[in-house]
Amino acid sequence: MEKTIRKIFFFNSIFLCVFFLSGFAWSASQYSGYLYFIKGNNLWVNDLSSDSSTRLTRLDVAIGPGSIANPSISSDGTKIVFSYKTSTGSETMLYSVNTDGSGLENLSLTHNLGGQTKNQSSGSYSPDMTKIVFTAEMRNPGPVAGFQLWMKELTGLKRLFQLTLMNGDCSDAQFVDDTHILFKHKYGFLEDYYLISTDGSDLTNLTNNAIL
Repeated sequence: MEKTIRKIFFFNSIFLCVFFLSGFAWSASQYSGYLYFIKGNNLWVNDLSSDSSTRLTRLDVAIGPGSIANPSISSDGTKIVFSYKTSTGSETMLYSVNTDGSGLENLSLTHNLGGQTKNQSSGSYSPDMTKIVFTAEMRNPGPVAGFQLWMKELTGLKRLFQLTLMNGDCSDAQFVDDTHILFKHKYGFLEDYYLISTDGSDLTNLTNNAIL
């Protein structure tokens, strides 16, 4: 539990520092001396030792309606998952790129995530790189609306699992280890962090916020 809370605090601290101090990056992740951030609707990396920045992607994003968001670095530091929306009329999709800027891949198309879901976001690789977790809306109307938590196997049977069926929206999904996922859930004015197993069991509210 303490390790999980520290991870939440670390991520939020990085987010706040970059947002308030840089003036241009509104989402960021850090790995082994490098800071990955969004500037001008593209991904950049800053080498903290030399304070030099390099542009990693050159994506066509319309100013205003288009967006790149939610960068997440794989545990081995080799890949970044992020969401990409080209314009107001397009759906948000998941992309992956190597941390050196090579190997750009549309994960939503490669793994057919759009068959059952739409507007995929908040993607994250499992530490063993065999699964990816993300949030998305149901492609076909279901019993509840909003963004649910999904997991896709990248090896073997390559099955797609819907892990939650909750009113409200799930976001900020991250693997804690190969069998547990941390995510944020918002319902109305309430926001809580949850932990769930990769088989959809043991859903645990870590923060238990409530209206007093």
